[in-house]
Amino acid sequence: MHPLHIIIAKIILGTKMAGCQVILGKDCGGDQNIQLFCKCEAEMATRFCSVDAIVLKNGQVKVIVEIEESDIRPVALSGKAFVSSHASYFIHRNQSFPIAFGASFVQVIDTRKLSKRSSKLTQCQYLRDAIRSTLSKNGNIRHYEVFHGDIAEFERPGPQQELRDHIRTACFQ
Repeated sequence: MHPLHIIIAKIILGTKMAGCQVILGKDCGGDQNIQLFCKCEAEMATRFCSVDAIVLKNGQVKVIVEIEESDIRPVALSGKAFVSSHASYFIHRNQSFPIAFGASFVQVIDTRKLSKRSSKLTQCQYLRDAIRSTLSKNGNIRHYEVFHGDIAEFERPGPQQELRDHIRTACFQ
């Protein structure tokens, strides 16, 4: 398991969201891969990607969470958001759950390896804006947010609350 994945999973599970169900992928301590598909049938040909966690509400995927601990290059970050935005279903135990129109994609980026002089976070802000612009035109995912920090940052109450507030709001949009 990955340490930042576990911390983020605890934050998500600690978010009060009446009527919502959190499903965690293996890296977050769950018991399965969270796979997104372009069709409601689970086949290798229709599988687009795996993500770290999702939140379901009223039988639909409202929030998709992806945690990046190592590869925070723009191509990796935007690639996961792009592919997820073109998926239509999450299939869980032989049941298909559509991705809700207006769903939110949350990306958490581990900054522990970045130097203080790194321009990577500024680059991520530009990338966030570009991804938001693209998502508003394609697929069901219409909201995109990036959270960043290391384990110590996400152990603090402030960043935890900020992430919880975002996920809660996204669930009830």
